[in-house]
Amino acid sequence: MQVSHAARAVSVSFDDPNLVSTAGLVPVMKLAEKAGLRALAQKRLSVPTDKGANAGLKVASLVGGMVAGADSLDDMAVLRHGGMRKLFTACYAPSTLGSFLRQFTFGHVRQLDAVASWFLRNLTKEAPLLPAGDPDEYILLDYESSQVRTEPAASCTDVLSTVLHRVKTDDTAGVINEELDWLSRNCSSQYDVFVDYVSGKSTAEQFGIDTCDSLSDHFGSRAIALLRADGLCETAVAPVEAIQQPGGGIAWNEAAAHAGTTQRVCGPLAGGGNSYDDVFLNLGRDYPDPARFQIVVWDIGSLEPIAGGLTLCTSGRITLYEGVAQIELYDSSSIEIYE
Repeated sequence: MQVSHAARAVSVSFDDPNLVSTAGLVPVMKLAEKAGLRALAQKRLSVPTDKGANAGLKVASLVGGMVAGADSLDDMAVLRHGGMRKLFTACYAPSTLGSFLRQFTFGHVRQLDAVASWFLRNLTKEAPLLPAGDPDEYILLDYESSQVRTEPAASCTDVLSTVLHRVKTDDTAGVINEELDWLSRNCSSQYDVFVDYVSGKSTAEQFGIDTCDSLSDHFGSRAIALLRADGLCETAVAPVEAIQQPGGGIAWNEAAAHAGTTQRVCGPLAGGGNSYDDVFLNLGRDYPDPARFQIVVWDIGSLEPIAGGLTLCTSGRITLYEGVAQIELYDSSSIEIYE
């Protein structure tokens, strides 16, 4: 007897709102709370920027996800499957947890070491696993807590960001060679971006800064956007006609020139999209045009549909992400819509 059909890829979705696939998490997370996991992480972690807010809840989410079987950031979506949010609060999206972890330095790893040490001591009080013995005797408890380098995560964008950061900070000895070898074998387009960026950076440092438009015959658009963001090429900006914005402020195509300042920005909606629970609204031009302005609303789930062409305005600090001007929000109420 043999199977009559070839195996096909199967995608499984657990989305029943009244069922959970990991009910065993409830007693585990109650024990973790009782042993102080969330409180210890909140007290001892000093992760900067708004990405580090609610560190205790985010560490507890990461631990809960791993207990549930997650071994990557994408797998952290298990915390939102089915009726999980009826059992737990603050079930963060994978993208939010990823932004949190990307703020970590080695110092924050050492802070987590301290959290783990105190948490283990509290855990032995709440769930004693060793028999009581002579108080004068010692018990050796050996557990592995070392951090070792692993093969880069299979995310081309993450590895590209890592090697670009090494070049920008002159950290080009040793491990970058292995990362570039991995990038060249697995992510040809990202590897080309890196090569173009390094070539453009070297040219700018040797011969001076040129206009970004003049580089388009030699380098790809993504590399040019990175060079523009780092001030290694100049954008030839045509004079922008002063247009009165609804309620005041600047136009979407002026935002890049005001990076690092707080402004009110307006522009016509050209497109948008979602990534997990994060929403992206593109003004003036749509993705992937690097000249667009984008409003990013983190961890919002979704927005009511907005007709294309309507004028959107919002206020906040303008930053550049890979050369694209943007304002990041956590509440959609600050987005104004005009006919």
